Amino acid sequence: LFTSQYTDQIAEALEHSTVRSNKIGVGSSATGMVSGVAGVVGCGALLFPPVAAVGVPLLISSLVFGGAATAAQTGDAAVQYFSEPNKLADKMVALHGMMLSLLRISEVLSYGLLKDHDDLDGDADDKRKALAEEISELLEKHGVATKGVKGLRAAA
Repeated sequence: LFTSQYTDQIAEALEHSTVRSNKIGVGSSATGMVSGVAGVVGCGALLFPPVAAVGVPLLISSLVFGGAATAAQTGDAAVQYFSEPNKLADKMVALHGMMLSLLRISEVLSYGLLKDHDDLDGDADDKRKALAEEISELLEKHGVATKGVKGLRAAA
């Protein structure tokens, strides 16, 4: 209930975070490509004596670019992991799953109680059907998508 009040703000923060993360990913990928090109050119320069002096600085710059790209991506992953919107969204999904499980358990239990219920008055089927309809209406009212008691009866 508490987190449902802030669903829109959480969704907006997650979208903003995803956009930022995508930009960081593109920048890191481009930096990694520059690092690779600098490394290949630096190794190639070491093979030719006239330009061998350029090879070592290019290899060092390749290491620096590669390290910077890795550090940027690692930092972004850490920010994503520890961000409050992600934690709240995870809690919301977990609570939703837990509630659905509890509702499904209550559905199975109600079916078990109704399955072999006999009444001495002879109108057990009418009472069973009325109770099954009442349970189905409650589940639909609360937005739970289930097969209903009839679906469970058919599966048994």
